[in-house]
Amino acid sequence: MTEEKKQLKRKSESGYYYSRLIPKNIICAFTTREHDYGLRNAENFHEYSNNLKARLNFFNRFGGKPENIVFFEQVHKANISVVEKKDCGSGVFDFRNALRSSDAAVCQTADIGLCILTADCLPVFFIEPKKKVIGIAHAGWRGTNLGISVRTVKVMVNNFQADPNNIEVYFGPGIRVCCYEVGRELLPFFPEQIKKRGKRFYLDLVKANITRLKKAGIKTENIFDAGICTKCNNDKFFSFRAGDTYKRMMSLIMIKNK
Repeated sequence: MTEEKKQLKRKSESGYYYSRLIPKNIICAFTTREHDYGLRNAENFHEYSNNLKARLNFFNRFGGKPENIVFFEQVHKANISVVEKKDCGSGVFDFRNALRSSDAAVCQTADIGLCILTADCLPVFFIEPKKKVIGIAHAGWRGTNLGISVRTVKVMVNNFQADPNNIEVYFGPGIRVCCYEVGRELLPFFPEQIKKRGKRFYLDLVKANITRLKKAGIKTENIFDAGICTKCNNDKFFSFRAGDTYKRMMSLIMIKNK
């Protein structure tokens, strides 16, 4: 990771948040494995309570109110939701109430927080600072292949007149090409982003998203990457491939009212 990229994230008590180049009234943050933020697979009330408490503490750190937060079902597709006030509170206390059939969302309303949960898939943050539009996407290989990042950009443009020239994209922690072994059946989908090492194939999920974003008009200088591999850094981040089957990190983006 370059020194410039290191400056893009600043450690908080339980995670990181991007700071450089982002307007002060926009929160763009992701957690570490210090806490499990998932509710779907909590085995008992004690575990559920601990996970929920971790969520609420993280929201509170950035001034987010739970009644204004939105979670998504995350079905590994490329459906984009345009979040409004009526959606607030979805999935915060019960995963069954998460916004249905969505893996990404955009919003222009202040104080609404958009959240996704990951443990190898990429959290992708989107900001259009002039129009004050934000977005977030859960990008695994399926969503990436379906163009979830580009679709998020298109919704920002079509619904809020965002300018692709001004849209900034930030990649949080996810499994990288060093560790993301896939089957040869994915070769037709990612012919330029899969590397062969011996008889094994490894997918560069970040590169696959960046390639598509550039074709959609996003400038290279507006794309930033935390450069964190969740499997390589399993001591700090959850990784499904490293055995964290049910545990999840959380990513949050929010426009704060000044």
